[in-house]
Amino acid sequence: MNNATYFTVKLFFLLPLVKNKKNAPTVGNKINDERAFFETLAERSLLKTLDGSCRSPISSSAHFTNSKELILYGAIATLDGTKVIRSKIKGSIKDAIKLGKELGNKIKAQTNGDFLFK
Repeated sequence: MNNATYFTVKLFFLLPLVKNKKNAPTVGNKINDERAFFETLAERSLLKTLDGSCRSPISSSAHFTNSKELILYGAIATLDGTKVIRSKIKGSIKDAIKLGKELGNKIKAQTNGDFLFK
């Protein structure tokens, strides 16, 4: 999801609450949580790279460090849960999407194609 899409979705839910619709973008920026925004970008990027769905046994969790870096944790399991591959990556918040793709590809490389689901 790019910034424009995220902002559009946020405004969709925000508009009914704002009396003066011209002020909606200003109000939207005030309620934006930068940490949550970049954590979500990284997590969704990982899930997309692994071709995950709501039924895929994939986990993704991103967290900020004190130095404004992002740590992304990811894991994928077989459907029966007997095998799990876990990994993590660390980098700049500006590279949130790139971090998700890199970690997803790193995990994919360890699966030998056995863990991927449609």
